[in-house]
Amino acid sequence: MFYIVHVVLIAAAVRTFSYYGVATPYSKGILLATGFSFLALICLAHNHAVSLSAEANDGIGISNAIAYMIIGEDRWSVQLFESYMTGSILLTFLLLLAYPCMLTIEKKASRLRQAAGSVAATE
Repeated sequence: MFYIVHVVLIAAAVRTFSYYGVATPYSKGILLATGFSFLALICLAHNHAVSLSAEANDGIGISNAIAYMIIGEDRWSVQLFESYMTGSILLTFLLLLAYPCMLTIEKKASRLRQAAGSVAATE
């Protein structure tokens, strides 16, 4: 649920960036997604670390609201918490790789549009 809501919010942000003429809207959207993903990663890592010492915490549970929104109520286990954290690490890493790629693509497309516009203006 957490990821679906954030995908919708990021898509709306990219559309808003495009509407208002922000120079690189898609890379800014990916940067925003990276920030949300990093926040989720921190919360999931904290939840996983707390679940490793279940005896000290009187059993296993969800340690923060963001981790609860991501994991939900079903079949809590240390392995489940670890799998969510691992998935979040992978997603954050992929978004960190996607940002400079998208930024390069947007900059190159912008230069091509400017070059095409200057050629059309001289004719």
